[in-house]
Amino acid sequence: MKNLLYKILDNNSLIEHDETFISESDLQLNLAKILQDNGCTDVQLECLEEIEGRKGYIDIYCKYNDVNYYLELKYKTKAKNKDCKRMGINFRLKNHSAHTDNRYLIYKDIHRLECIVQKCPKTVGYVLFLTNDDNYEKKRDNMPLLDKQLTSIKYKYREKVFNLNKQRKCEWQSFKACEGFKYLLIEIQ
Repeated sequence: MKNLLYKILDNNSLIEHDETFISESDLQLNLAKILQDNGCTDVQLECLEEIEGRKGYIDIYCKYNDVNYYLELKYKTKAKNKDCKRMGINFRLKNHSAHTDNRYLIYKDIHRLECIVQKCPKTVGYVLFLTNDDNYEKKRDNMPLLDKQLTSIKYKYREKVFNLNKQRKCEWQSFKACEGFKYLLIEIQ
């Protein structure tokens, strides 16, 4: 699956060249369709799962080669002074500037996927973070996402301390379909 995700992200099959996703839902829908077109079965959006005794939604669930896959997506943008296009329609990107809050959501997604992977055999999770904002690659808090470095194993958010099962390497890649965008794909198994 990891190779399939890289293939989808790197060969412009996810979105038309020079277009930009309008929202995380736009990314979610397109990725689910492309996964289905590439042999994934039982593709579901907003899959309801029990995580640490509470119900929660996972952005995409699918099966591929008899393995269960759960994907959490984050799409955080920095506003530009020019219009973007999607399906022939012009729009402006939103400014998602709460970097610490957004990093926390990525770490929280990693933790949630760790919980699912632990309880379900033959299961792998992925966090896909797509952004045009370079601030996420800078060290600003206890939740780093620096290129070629490891995530923290312990992170603090609003006076609460959380733990991950292990550190994971961050490897930022250029998202060639959208100029100025890059992505981070973190595997949880």
